[in-house]
Amino acid sequence: MIWLTFTAIQGFRIERFFRHPPKTLPLAIVLCSTAIGYLCASFFIGFINAVSQLPGLLR
Repeated sequence: MIWLTFTAIQGFRIERFFRHPPKTLPLAIVLCSTAIGYLCASFFIGFINAVSQLPGLLR
């Protein structure tokens, strides 16, 4: 998930929004993609766990 979000964020080409992009922009992209990727992965793991518990709930 982190790799997917990193690729997606790079697709936005954020450096175009700055006249002089800060030197720490690549680091900010990596940190944002790590945070968003972790949140997405946690969501999908929780969703899969909830769906796997669903048959036991319906009995």
